Amino acid sequence: AAPSGRILAPEEIAEAAVYWASKASRPITGSVLELEQYPLIGRYTNHEDK
Repeated sequence: AAPSGRILAPEEIAEAAVYWASKASRPITGSVLELEQYPLIGRYTNHEDK
C-alpha cells in the first residue's frame, strides 16, 4: 500500500485494531499491520533511564 501523505485519525487506527481483533480477520495469518503515518506508534521509550 502507498502512504496516504497524511496523519491518521485515531478513529482510523481504532477501526483497524477492531478489524484485526474480529472474527472477520481469522483467514489472515502472518500479516503485520503497519501504521507508519501515526507519529506515536512505534516509538520506543526506555523507562530504565528514569
